[in-house]
Amino acid sequence: MFSDTGKKFQTKKIHYGFYRLTTEERQDYFYLLVRDKNTEQTDLLKIFYQVPDIEPSVCFSVASDEGVSPFVVAFDALCSEDRDGKILSYRWDFGDGKKEVVEEAKIYHTYYYSSDADVTPYDTDFIARYNPILEIQDSEGNWFVSYDSVDLQVHKSSGVPKVFLNVPYAYDFIVGEELTVSLLASDIEEGYLRTGFSWYLQSQDKKIRYDIDQCRDYKKCTFTIPGAEVLQDYTDMLLYAQAQDTDGNIGISTPYPFVIHY
Repeated sequence: MFSDTGKKFQTKKIHYGFYRLTTEERQDYFYLLVRDKNTEQTDLLKIFYQVPDIEPSVCFSVASDEGVSPFVVAFDALCSEDRDGKILSYRWDFGDGKKEVVEEAKIYHTYYYSSDADVTPYDTDFIARYNPILEIQDSEGNWFVSYDSVDLQVHKSSGVPKVFLNVPYAYDFIVGEELTVSLLASDIEEGYLRTGFSWYLQSQDKKIRYDIDQCRDYKKCTFTIPGAEVLQDYTDMLLYAQAQDTDGNIGISTPYPFVIHY
């Protein structure tokens, strides 16, 4: 006879029941070797069981929920668990219009301040708020969403744009000569800037500054070296550019020196 939880089973019979098991493979039965105490006879029982489909728990945490743009956030979803299988994928909706599907539980994402995400745009706090969402995919291909709510706050940065010039290697130019110049400008909040550029020729003593109008708002342009009526016979000049972001911050390039021959 075989006894389990108060029930007596006869050998050489198949019995159905529910058993809590931990197995790597989701089998629907297992064999149990039993021995009759009276006859010493042994036999195998084929025990059928059902493993309930337990819904995974989905959760995540962040290292910090507040920072200055650009704000790098470390996400950690190791607390998520699928007790009757394994997690295949993590699908992140970062709340800023960007999404990503990965197999690892940890991920980094960079947030930038945007007035579109500022729930109080008329205040002076300048804080953009984002609410990321996590979904996980279990071993059966089903997706489950997190019920946790994280309110990320990204403060507006006061950083100025960075401007870099790309000019010819020559240092000597003649009045009337055409010069092609270009620049690279980036902003800490907005990425690469597309407008808001100004170009200037300035004497080294800063008494003369010539605004190159034909290059305004262009990253790359060609202009003509002006004559003495504009530069007042100055020969040692500096070329530089400015870039202004949507916040009104102005970045200035390193001046490029050259000599003008009249």
